[in-house]
Amino acid sequence: MMRVVVGVAVLSALVGMTACSSPPSEPEPADLEAAVVTTDTDIATLRRLANQGNPEAQYLLGDRYQYGKGVVPDSTEAVAWYQRAADQGLADGQASLAIMYELGLGVERDYAYAAALNRTAADQGHPLAQFHLGWAYAGGRGVPQDDAQTVAWFQKAADQGLARAQLNLGFSYRDGQGVEQDYVDALTWLNLASARAVVDLQSAYAGDRDALAKVMTPEQVVEAQARAADWQAAFETRQPEP
Repeated sequence: MMRVVVGVAVLSALVGMTACSSPPSEPEPADLEAAVVTTDTDIATLRRLANQGNPEAQYLLGDRYQYGKGVVPDSTEAVAWYQRAADQGLADGQASLAIMYELGLGVERDYAYAAALNRTAADQGHPLAQFHLGWAYAGGRGVPQDDAQTVAWFQKAADQGLARAQLNLGFSYRDGQGVEQDYVDALTWLNLASARAVVDLQSAYAGDRDALAKVMTPEQVVEAQARAADWQAAFETRQPEP
């Protein structure tokens, strides 16, 4: 079975929380068209827009409940709002809801439903959902175990700059699992992953990178560094203007 580093940061499910809030009221089209919500939107505005049916507000309200931002943490309530956003086709809502079902937070664990949610979001180009779908194929969680599919979905997420996908794609090339073994390609992706990792994971990612470099020739290491630099330069040119 392929070793996969997930690194999902979600709070533990809380026991004994209140039931989900009442069903949302009918949306007001004018409000929905004009509404622009962000992670900084105040909780009262988020709740009003979410109850009117705004999917971005529903997703962000789910996040507030899951991570306890301005409200008492409540995974059951988070699931309810993620579900509403997911039902409207919002990829962020689908990907977040999938994680809840993968980990059994606020719901019974259901790998098959999580994989289905991730596939829907992944088909919309959501990098985290693409990574988690690869993770599902790696361990046969809700889908048949399939190393080739694992690599294919890790690749899609890695191409979008997701560090954990780049790390695991590097492992795939290092171990020759789902793809032909290639240390240069492996180190290329591990270089990128370690450069893009969040601060708390940089040391661990760098350790994996350095361990592989020690068993490679100096020429191979230089080639991998050059490929990583070329990838990063091309990636930056594809990013939209701020």
